[in-house]
Amino acid sequence: MRALLIDPYEQKISETEVQKNEFKYIRALLGCDYLDFFYRIPGHMLIINDMGLMEVNKYFMIRTYSEPLAGKALLVGFVPPDGDMGPATMSLEELQTNLKFLGPETKFLGMRTITEEGPPFVIRNEAQWEGIPKWKGTDK
Repeated sequence: MRALLIDPYEQKISETEVQKNEFKYIRALLGCDYLDFFYRIPGHMLIINDMGLMEVNKYFMIRTYSEPLAGKALLVGFVPPDGDMGPATMSLEELQTNLKFLGPETKFLGMRTITEEGPPFVIRNEAQWEGIPKWKGTDK
């Protein structure tokens, strides 16, 4: 099925073919051991390196999310209601318009744990960044 490979090392996006739910191949393609599924792109899901922030220093941003993502990623279709993966329907040009590769000025500084007193009692982790650019024409 059609997928779009995002490569921040080469700063390029390319079309590729993957088999549905072939996670061993996808891990090899992305160069990682653990995958995470990111659903901030309508009709699609982005498969990313779950340990990317801790392992790599090449980042990109997508317009629909306010923080950088790390390492290679694979955009595939999202098929409701089961959330299965399907072929990517987004054009290469549309993804290029909504994605920004980040340079060496962007640095991941680490995670900060935030505790909010309850009820309910909430503990969450927040990434700390330096040098995140803003999208042109927006305040984000």
